[in-house]
Amino acid sequence: MNTFHCHSGRSHDDLEALPSSRNFSVKVQDFLLPRPPIIYQHIVLEDTAKIYWMVPIGENTDVFDVQFQEVVSNDSRMSLSQEQGGLFPGIKSCSFEIGSLNPCSEYLFRVRGVNINGEGEWSYPYRVIAEGELD
Repeated sequence: MNTFHCHSGRSHDDLEALPSSRNFSVKVQDFLLPRPPIIYQHIVLEDTAKIYWMVPIGENTDVFDVQFQEVVSNDSRMSLSQEQGGLFPGIKSCSFEIGSLNPCSEYLFRVRGVNINGEGEWSYPYRVIAEGELD
């Protein structure tokens, strides 16, 4: 029979001061949520934009939510338009196309993955400028 003696160099009092697992509140579900997708490309034709994204390898994602918003510039400030934007849930591919964009306007797009455990974090905002001429 082998007997192993392990000694860490710490006294019993030192070990009592270490945090126990009951002091940590980590949600296992958070580790099961999809990581943010990465929008890597877009195509703009007239008043239509299509964005493409990829997900980290091995990610468990069922569908995607896409959010977009027009950026409005007033004087030297920028804000998001309440009229031109929206949230599109349940996208089953890694691309999204939207039409009827305002000409010469800037838009921000974000994407998040969704799986059985819930909604993941949003991607970094991705800027798209719609082509066209103002009337």
